[in-house]
Amino acid sequence: MKFTVKIAVFSLFISACSDKQDRINTNIHHSQITITYLPPVQKKNKLLPFEVLLVNHGFVNMQHIDSSIQCDLRYSTTHNFVGIDMYGDFNACYVPRDIALRLHRVQKQLQAIDSLYSLVILDAVRPLHIQQIMWDSCSYSGRQKKNFLAPPSQTSLHNYGAAVDVTLAYNGSEVDMGTAFDYAGEAAYTYIEQELLTYNKITREQLYNRTLLRSVMKQQGFIENKYEWWHFGACYRSQVAKKYPLVLSFDSIVPNHQF
Repeated sequence: MKFTVKIAVFSLFISACSDKQDRINTNIHHSQITITYLPPVQKKNKLLPFEVLLVNHGFVNMQHIDSSIQCDLRYSTTHNFVGIDMYGDFNACYVPRDIALRLHRVQKQLQAIDSLYSLVILDAVRPLHIQQIMWDSCSYSGRQKKNFLAPPSQTSLHNYGAAVDVTLAYNGSEVDMGTAFDYAGEAAYTYIEQELLTYNKITREQLYNRTLLRSVMKQQGFIENKYEWWHFGACYRSQVAKKYPLVLSFDSIVPNHQF
């Protein structure tokens, strides 16, 4: 299955990988050059080259900081709004170290409330070229699309590893938040939750679960998103390029956003 991605916001050339078996072909066009990009393939018990690149730029595997946090990268499966496995064999939750420590403290707070609670990370660092694939593949249009996805030309906090998509699990099972992860509709909006409750769009239990998640995340300095109950930023957009490297692709990271 092929997806055409037009990238015009930076000069980026992605080298083609040779092993094509069981991998997704994505043609990336830059000027008159067509480059075939393929997601990375995991070597036995070794880090992917992308993981090595992340580590060299200050990212850490979240489960190396706190193995009790669950990791379920939905874009490394077909269980997402596009229905495509966009990450290939990359299925670990990487974030900058300081953010990982904040998430560890979130987990401790949850387990102090009830030891059966756990944070579940659904997405963390997301390369900018994946953001482009999402943008081009998304069937939404107009305001709904912009509420749901950051345009690749503007970048997303995820492209710096400075945002996480999370939910809660209780005794190993994800709790009911009223909508699925990456649901682009009003039932996922946080700023109208009382209205949603009044009109029976969400239940009191679902509202409680969202409120609990927001409470523990905000106590560690994470910033909620009014359109997505699952999305939390580690800083404001105006700060992100000064604090964290920009992850362009599976083989390219820019320490500072210099375009």
